[in-house]
Amino acid sequence: DGPGVAPVLSYYQMLGRMSSAELNRERSVLAALPPNPNTHLRQAMLLGHPRGPQDLGRALVLLEGIMKSSEPSAVNLNFVAKMLIDNYSERQKLELSVDRQAGQIKESQRKVTELQEKLDGLADIERTLPVRKPAPRPVGNGGAK
Repeated sequence: DGPGVAPVLSYYQMLGRMSSAELNRERSVLAALPPNPNTHLRQAMLLGHPRGPQDLGRALVLLEGIMKSSEPSAVNLNFVAKMLIDNYSERQKLELSVDRQAGQIKESQRKVTELQEKLDGLADIERTLPVRKPAPRPVGNGGAK
């Protein structure tokens, strides 16, 4: 728990109280600041915020840079960066899974539609067939020998 962790956690709480417009303004503010581990961590928090435009891939790149850095300010933020990496990585996996399932559902719906069209086609063919009279029953001696 280094000296840089408490302000970063307070910043994260502050993001939760911001509107979408405020989050967009904050993005511009952070982009104008000099790049350093603290700014990168805040940018990553903003990029991963659910109410803003998310870019988890870019956020992960920033966080991994903090983890690889030997700067004292980065080392103090490693714990928070690691937690965010774990969170964002899991969210990416979930998003991929949801996308894959949505694709499977879409494919299933396409197949159902295709099958329904084939059934409708067969029903149309059946309606155009001439109606056959039932075959006459053979006249016999009623089964007696």
